[in-house]
Amino acid sequence: MAGTENAREQVLKKIRRALLHKTSPKEDVKDFETNVFQPSHEDPAFEFAEKFIALGGGFAYCDSEVDFLSTLKELVEKREWTKIACLDPIINNRIEGVIPVNIQHPPFEDAEIVITGCEALVSFTGGILVSSRQPYGRSSTILPPVHLVVASPEQLVPDLRTAYSMIKDKYGDALPSMISNISGPSRTADIEKTLVRGAHGPKELYLLLVSEN
Repeated sequence: MAGTENAREQVLKKIRRALLHKTSPKEDVKDFETNVFQPSHEDPAFEFAEKFIALGGGFAYCDSEVDFLSTLKELVEKREWTKIACLDPIINNRIEGVIPVNIQHPPFEDAEIVITGCEALVSFTGGILVSSRQPYGRSSTILPPVHLVVASPEQLVPDLRTAYSMIKDKYGDALPSMISNISGPSRTADIEKTLVRGAHGPKELYLLLVSEN
């Protein structure tokens, strides 16, 4: 017993000494600036297309405005879409007379496909950033069964941090109330581990990347 008490007393003395001689804890400095991912040396458009297609998206690169209109018309005719919605005035001016489009608001209740622009394309993830500040708001990217995005190579950014910085520079203090990263067609396997497409949004997603050269 004496040996046990001596050992216990020794431990207690060490604790007392530690309490009397407190040391200042080292400051744990967080580095939020250094990118944890290595930059890619691939062409941004190729990297984006590769990952976007892997996520189940349909991708086409159009090297001119004529090629864009031809590709869009061919896709619409092949899929036999007739109820096409688009509220973006810039896109509507480009496709006027090429395909029949409903530009009345809100046209999404029975639309087969909606055509929109986007805020940015993230090459690292193959994702598309959209926001509530765009002409079509929130509903168009959720309600129709098919979503087609028209974008330009100038909207390609390497990662999400750069994409959010670009949006902040664009809108300043009046940031959109919703910024969403679309990573492929809507899908879930929450129900009995069975993959279901179109559970929370469009079951098909297309992107036409149009060069402005």
